[in-house]
Amino acid sequence: MFGQHCIADRWQGDLELRHVTCDMAEDLATFKAWEVSAYDDTQECDYWCQRYPGN
Repeated sequence: MFGQHCIADRWQGDLELRHVTCDMAEDLATFKAWEVSAYDDTQECDYWCQRYPGN
C-alpha cells in the first residue's frame, strides 16, 4: 500500500514538478545501497554528488 500508485490520479495530474518529486522519492527509497563516502572517487559517488550537491 505504498508508492505512487496509492495516490489518487486527481492529486497527481496537476502536481508541479511531479517528475522531480518521484525521482527524489525513488532515490530516498534506495539511498542505503549508495556506494558513497567523503573519500570516494568512483563514478557512482560522482553521480550522487552532482545530483545532490550539499557540501
